[in-house]
Amino acid sequence: MTSAGSGGVWFPAVQVGTGVDKYTERLVLALNKRGVRAEITWLPKRAEYFPFSVSVPEAPSWASLVHVNSWLHSRFIPDNLPLVVTVHSCVHDPMLIPYKSCAQSWYHQLWVKRCEALSIRKATAVTAVSAYTATMTEHIFDTSGIKTIYNWVDTEAFPERKTVTKCKSKPFRVLCIGSLNKRKGSDLLPAIMRELGEGFELRVTGNLHDWGNISDIAHRVKNIGYLRSVADLVHEYHSNDVLLFPTRLEGFGLVAVEAMSCGLPVVASNCSSLPEVVGPDMPELLCEVDDVVGFARAIRNLRDSNGLYERSVKIGRKRVLNKFSEERAVNSYIELYQSLGYF
Repeated sequence: MTSAGSGGVWFPAVQVGTGVDKYTERLVLALNKRGVRAEITWLPKRAEYFPFSVSVPEAPSWASLVHVNSWLHSRFIPDNLPLVVTVHSCVHDPMLIPYKSCAQSWYHQLWVKRCEALSIRKATAVTAVSAYTATMTEHIFDTSGIKTIYNWVDTEAFPERKTVTKCKSKPFRVLCIGSLNKRKGSDLLPAIMRELGEGFELRVTGNLHDWGNISDIAHRVKNIGYLRSVADLVHEYHSNDVLLFPTRLEGFGLVAVEAMSCGLPVVASNCSSLPEVVGPDMPELLCEVDDVVGFARAIRNLRDSNGLYERSVKIGRKRVLNKFSEERAVNSYIELYQSLGYF
């Protein structure tokens, strides 16, 4: 789908060094590739906490639409242009309460929620990166009509492995990528490895200092460090046997989609947005939250059944191509912009 016309989409955004920055950069690049003029104006990080300490940038003369992250303070949102707001994660979800510090709880309630309420109220259209996030946001802010446009991966940058069979590595390699925090279920990993027993190796990114004494499994745990590039990620997806994602809450789950694109089976929690990602065709790979035995059983079944393993590889890659491709996501944004009179 190619689009062209007068005007364009302006993205004023606070540069905070998270995945939201990457999302904005990728969307702008993809829009320009399709003939839609798009540009980011980066605001310094303090604009999130102290917006009145930052000058308000003027919208480009060519801009006919503004697209922002829901956290952006209304000070930086012009009143004279149609506004699209994207919610990346509903931090007001009650399920998040056990995983927040007191400072985070107060910050989200007293500051972020007010910023989001104002941006959503001003919005011509609101999108969310998963149906779960859309539903939760509608409930929290007493609104409706939020459109789900899934996050996406570049399926060429995250190519499928050349073989759908398990890696030849011994032991069976279990990959866990991301922050090692309680919300992500990282505290479950030692117990899962003990349940799996010998013959399994866990490869993780992040610091293991919060795990306590793991001397009994230390020889089966490897810290692979921070993965700095797509090439590093792809190497790990291609070099391991399964991605383990025992999260307790997720706004979307991009790591799972990347792994599936690379032909790596994903064993994940059956909660929040993860059923949307993994899909209904692989119920064997969705486990109840905190179910250590269930996670271990799913991983062991993948190791022991070539049929299950090969089916999960094929279904995962097909699901990414059908639901989480760049073309599908960007076309959805262009169609939304068109419906708002962009051109």
